[in-house]
Amino acid sequence: MSANASCVDHAGVAASGPCRRCGSFLCADCLVGGHCAACVSRAAPPEPRAFGGWLILSLLTLFSLPLRFLATALKSGVELRKVDDIPASFALDPSWYVWTALGLVTDAILVGLALFALIAFLRKQKATIVRMQLFYVGVFCVNVLMTIGEAVERTASDPPVNMFGTVWPLVLPVLWINYFRTSARVKQTFLR
Repeated sequence: MSANASCVDHAGVAASGPCRRCGSFLCADCLVGGHCAACVSRAAPPEPRAFGGWLILSLLTLFSLPLRFLATALKSGVELRKVDDIPASFALDPSWYVWTALGLVTDAILVGLALFALIAFLRKQKATIVRMQLFYVGVFCVNVLMTIGEAVERTASDPPVNMFGTVWPLVLPVLWINYFRTSARVKQTFLR
């Protein structure tokens, strides 16, 4: 540093050293940890946005899924306790047992994915974006499986199918996947 170097922000004040990033000469008042104010502001990571908008709805989904799983498991346990002879009952109507077990297994998988995503979600980690997409892919697959199962179980005497109730569970996860892929709010919230 030259003996007569002056501060770039305060003309006439002798510089005490250069900024370590850009090399500008600064006085002791302007140096912050060896950097100028402009370099310090550029180096600071942006603060993540607060949870809001549609993210609240997604967060509620992650919290409610384990509760739904517990309620389903308890209901299935209560129904099973009412049966006197389980092997005979299974022989008469195996579909209840199959669909109950399948529902519990798929719900358990979704709960695992939800908890995996929830940890990153609450910490506002970048991994949340991929984990939420994975969660909604799981939701989509479960909904496809259940839709196929309901179609197989239908009989001619069943009432007509509600197309909204059939299609909506398949469309909704696709919308959420796209939201987590493209939303500016998501990108501004999950920065760590």
